[in-house]
Amino acid sequence: MNKSMLPEIKNAFSKFRVLGGEDLKEVLDGRLKRSQLNYYRHLLWKNKLIKRRAHPWAMADAYEATSALLDESLIRMPSRKVHDKDDELEHRLGCTRIMIELCKRSFVSGVALEHELLPADLVHFCHKRIPDGIVQISKPGKDSCELGVELEWSRKSIVRVDEIFAEYQISLESAKYQCKGILIVAPSEPVFDLYTSKLEKLPGWFQNWIILSKRLDLSDVSKSILGERLNSVHQNTSKPAAKRRLIADNKVKYLNDLKHQPSIKGAYRRSRSAEHTPLEF
Repeated sequence: MNKSMLPEIKNAFSKFRVLGGEDLKEVLDGRLKRSQLNYYRHLLWKNKLIKRRAHPWAMADAYEATSALLDESLIRMPSRKVHDKDDELEHRLGCTRIMIELCKRSFVSGVALEHELLPADLVHFCHKRIPDGIVQISKPGKDSCELGVELEWSRKSIVRVDEIFAEYQISLESAKYQCKGILIVAPSEPVFDLYTSKLEKLPGWFQNWIILSKRLDLSDVSKSILGERLNSVHQNTSKPAAKRRLIADNKVKYLNDLKHQPSIKGAYRRSRSAEHTPLEF
């Protein structure tokens, strides 16, 4: 058994925080047999680096990184407390699956989940909003840009949807925020229809910066936006699954979890023009 896979598995848990059985297998591109995956999960569980989680009523089952593993992995960041509410598990698993799918897109050069984002990151990223995650898109010959990622499982009130769009509209209109758009994933038909109807009433330039998807695998999102869909996370030469995002002085930094060596990805962000060039829909 190849024990050198342990650092990569620890890295996957620190990156995504919560992983279902198939999620871990997918991140590792099927390089381990089920018995080997079980061995490594047991080893991490025995050392209290992961814990098993089950949703109280939904069919959701997973393993989650403990604070001990996050402290060990995110050595340049303060401790991040792991949320304890079991009924959030389905939402967390959904966010993980979205991020894994994003890592397979050729234009995606980095992803960050909510537990990786510090208050300072959020202050500079968007106005009064904590997204479920952030994705960085880097297209050849263009400046990289970052989008907030929102997973909407359940129907929100019309007032709350209006508030969410208003917070992001302020963010996009001001050059002081890093956020340049939103990826909203709404697997439920009523939720998707609600967001669609509200979005149609907003200014055209704002609509150009919203990606609305019905599917966790993002198969309905055009390749002109996120790039070609790759079969494997590790086919993406940027390997975003092995990186985490930090912000410092308007630079986007990705710190490799395995080597602990910082490297700069992307470029300084330019102030947005009033025209708000769309994301090539």
